[in-house]
Amino acid sequence: MMDGSIFRLADVMRYVNLSRSAIYDRQNPDSPRYDETFPKKIFLGGGAVGWQKEEIDAWLMTCKERGKVTPKQPDTSNPASNKRSHATRKQPAPASIQNPAKPTQNLAGLVTKGIKQNTIFAKYLNMETWTPTMAALLICGVKAPIGCNEIPVSGKGLDDQILTQCHDRFQNARRILHDWNDQDESPAVLYPIDFLIWCDEERIDTEWLRIFRELAGCPAQESADLTASKLALL
Repeated sequence: MMDGSIFRLADVMRYVNLSRSAIYDRQNPDSPRYDETFPKKIFLGGGAVGWQKEEIDAWLMTCKERGKVTPKQPDTSNPASNKRSHATRKQPAPASIQNPAKPTQNLAGLVTKGIKQNTIFAKYLNMETWTPTMAALLICGVKAPIGCNEIPVSGKGLDDQILTQCHDRFQNARRILHDWNDQDESPAVLYPIDFLIWCDEERIDTEWLRIFRELAGCPAQESADLTASKLALL
């Protein structure tokens, strides 16, 4: 809850309509979404952090001012200029190039692959507890070493894909683990269902998380997932 002019993270998320990871990306110089004008968090003691409402309002006003800049319009007073503009404009690619034909995958093969993946998902869900690192890896599609407390430098995906350290799945797992550890109280171990509930509260969504939720009996609403695992469930 808000305390005077201090916003906690959940308040900031609602106020600026950004997710937890998007807010931290704007404060991370290594992120492509880094915004040096975004208000800096302040430490409130006991590991808690907050943001000043006045600074958030000023940042929103800056964003609003930026939004007033409009693209330059073509010069309609010079027909010759317009003619050149139309002549050099790229024509749309033929439909065969825009939408290249994709090989049709065998449905039975996809279902078999999905059953294999779901067996792996179920094995993790049947564990009594996860570590937060395991949880972050799993919902990002990475096979998590049992009891691990550090993001590995390489590994295999839940779909058996070989993953290197720079793979998006590892990067996403690091962001989610950072968000988990940024809480006032972050237990060292947790029940799998508790982590799934936390992801729902924090509006975290991945295709892997959706399958875990399906298998746990709490499917995401309006899911249009058609992965092999989903087909196997259907």
